[in-house]
Amino acid sequence: MSRPPFRRTAALAGLLLTALPLAACGDDTPSVDASDSSAGQEPDVALDQVGSGVPEACTDAFPVAIGAPDLGSLTLLPDDWPAAPTGATLCQTSSTLDGSIETVDYATEATADEVLAAYEAALAPSHEVARDDQGLGEVLTGTAGPVVFELSTRDGAYTIAFSRG
Repeated sequence: MSRPPFRRTAALAGLLLTALPLAACGDDTPSVDASDSSAGQEPDVALDQVGSGVPEACTDAFPVAIGAPDLGSLTLLPDDWPAAPTGATLCQTSSTLDGSIETVDYATEATADEVLAAYEAALAPSHEVARDDQGLGEVLTGTAGPVVFELSTRDGAYTIAFSRG
């Protein structure tokens, strides 16, 4: 028993109308040559970071840092701010778009207590400084003239945030 020609044409048209959109949704990812040695490998972001000016010592502590850090670009950093403790590496400096908050990030092998103690000793004679535990570990807070600062630590790094008081 054979189908009437209209039914065969309708069935074929239905099949084509279903198959064509699916074919158009094919994978447009470029094919990878099996001889390409970089195929399947993750890009080395640390190389990009170092190439942009981030010190190599910073790539683990600040994996998304980009560009060379510059303390001179900060407008809220007090003139008499102490130098970083020995062994600390400046990793990145940044600010909010309106410049109301600026941060400085360092990588270090010193413990949190060593970092806090070093800044506390250097700042205490001329600035109001307090060491406090706010539930996430100790932080150092204080004022330097019109600028308020907070120094927080984590394993292998610390951040100092500055803002207008």
